[in-house]
Amino acid sequence: VPERMKLALRSLTQCIAATICGILVPVSIQYVIGEAEYAGDSISPLGIPAWWLPAIIPAGFTLLTIRLLVAAGFDAKMAWTSPQEIKRR
Repeated sequence: VPERMKLALRSLTQCIAATICGILVPVSIQYVIGEAEYAGDSISPLGIPAWWLPAIIPAGFTLLTIRLLVAAGFDAKMAWTSPQEIKRR
């Protein structure tokens, strides 16, 4: 498979993965809200409110979405850049 085709396919799969992660961000926020309502004032063994622990989930999905979109953009740019232009850089 030609290198440019590999880059284009990788960019496409990264966009699909970013879309899935982007969909999971609001879903995970709703999960954390539900967890906070259910847990109430309970404290984890670490001494913090119990709902703070799952709060990292939406942050992780958000960061992963951003990372995948940046990588997809870079790969797409490289896939559609002519080989002569790449050699000049």
